[in-house]
Amino acid sequence: MSKESAPPMENEHFQQGGMPDAPPSYEQSTAAAGGFYPPPPNAVYSPPAATMYPPLPPNSGPGDKVPTVVPIVTTRTQVQYIPAVTFGHRPLNMVCPHCQQSITTTTVGEPSVMAYVLSAFLCFVGCWICACVPCCVDSMQQVTHSCPSCKHHLGRYNGSG
Repeated sequence: MSKESAPPMENEHFQQGGMPDAPPSYEQSTAAAGGFYPPPPNAVYSPPAATMYPPLPPNSGPGDKVPTVVPIVTTRTQVQYIPAVTFGHRPLNMVCPHCQQSITTTTVGEPSVMAYVLSAFLCFVGCWICACVPCCVDSMQQVTHSCPSCKHHLGRYNGSG
C-alpha cells in the first residue's frame, strides 16, 4: 500500500474557463500583427471616466481678460551648525541645552583607567611610593560635567585615558 500526499487530480479540473490543452506554437503566436495575439472580439476601448484636469473655458474673444500668472514661491532653509562643546577638567561657562539657563557646569572627577594602569606599572617597577601620583594629575582624571540647575549630565572629559 503506497502512501500519497494527495489524490490524483482529474484532467477536467485543469480545463476551467475554456483554456487550450497546450500553448500555441511559435508560428501561431507570431502570425498576428506585431507578434502579439489580436485583441479579444468583444473588446471596446473606453477612456477613463474621471479627468485629471478641470475642463477648459470656452474660447473667448480678443478683448477678454488675460489670465493672471501666479508666481512660484520658493522657501530657503538655512542650516546653522553649532560647534560641539569641548569639555575639560575644569568647570565651563555655557547655556544648558535642557533648561536654557546660563550656567557654570558642576564637575565631579575620578581617576581614569589610564591613571590606574600607570599606578600599577609604577608599583610593578618598584616605585610604589610614587604610585598615587597619576591619580592626582588633572589630565589623568575622568571629569563628568552636569548642570547645577536641572542636574542633567552634559558631558565627560576622559583625560589621557
